[in-house]
Amino acid sequence: MAEQLSDVKEKIDEIKYVILPLSMYLTSICFRSRIEKEKPVLEKLNAENTALTNTMFATKDAQGKAVRDVEQYKAERNAILKRKVSFL
Repeated sequence: MAEQLSDVKEKIDEIKYVILPLSMYLTSICFRSRIEKEKPVLEKLNAENTALTNTMFATKDAQGKAVRDVEQYKAERNAILKRKVSFL
């Protein structure tokens, strides 16, 4: 019984100190390889994201200008209507 317990402890130590680190190392190599393969796709997506972000901010600025213009035209129209009413 003690011998079996000792064997089990040795196997556990082997798993802890040999197999597990080796497994983690191989996994990291696999991930690095996958990252290298997907790097061109990542760069393309980042470029598209940058272009879309720039377009979004340009559209937002144009929309803000359009809203300010409409508010200005409304104010001018109301001023003209007030003058027209005062002439009547």
